[in-house]
Amino acid sequence: AEKEKVHPLDIAKKYEAMNLQDERDLRLLEPKNRPHASEYVKEMVAIIKTLLEKGNAYETEDGIYFSVTSFPSYGKLSGNTLDKVNAGARIEVNEKKKHPADFALWKKCVGDNGKHILRWFFATGELAHSEGEDATAGFPGWHIECSAMASSLLGEQLDLHTGGEDNIFPHHECEIAQSECGFGKAPFVKMWLHRRRIQLGDEKMSKSLGNVLDLPSIVNKGYSP
Repeated sequence: AEKEKVHPLDIAKKYEAMNLQDERDLRLLEPKNRPHASEYVKEMVAIIKTLLEKGNAYETEDGIYFSVTSFPSYGKLSGNTLDKVNAGARIEVNEKKKHPADFALWKKCVGDNGKHILRWFFATGELAHSEGEDATAGFPGWHIECSAMASSLLGEQLDLHTGGEDNIFPHHECEIAQSECGFGKAPFVKMWLHRRRIQLGDEKMSKSLGNVLDLPSIVNKGYSP
């Protein structure tokens, strides 16, 4: 968005349109719901406030974090229990956190995040139009959006949850923790189904390696959807 000088939501709409066209070309069935995370910020804020009230989350100068030690079952999906987790090996450790594995539920628009364009007021969940540093405004962490959308559309417990195997940890692990603590129901998901990484010869297909094949490129190689 910064490179093309357009609003982040315009970038999202651009790639959403491309994805929808791929789905049509593949003749996929139309789902009942197509939620957009940016439309569920109020629901995310409500869950975060509940976690704060229950003592599962705490506030710092730069945001609100989930306390993994408040959820003894953390790691039950991936096997990355707290005695095995080394969060510093994956991300830079934030010294303001109580535990290295604590994850962000909400980030305030302060410090490095003061230049964040897409922001909402935490008090109301309404879109904010402020600029620069503003501790009253911020944006959701990576994981909370899924719990908010899933519970709003499907209920507080799910029969089946899918995703790529790279989502197992930390994303789905954190989703379980915040959902079971926030909703007070377990298990959050009865059955998980994870897709394995796609292998291209001796290496996996990934954005970091620059070898991702999109549908048009596959069609150009002579394959028909």
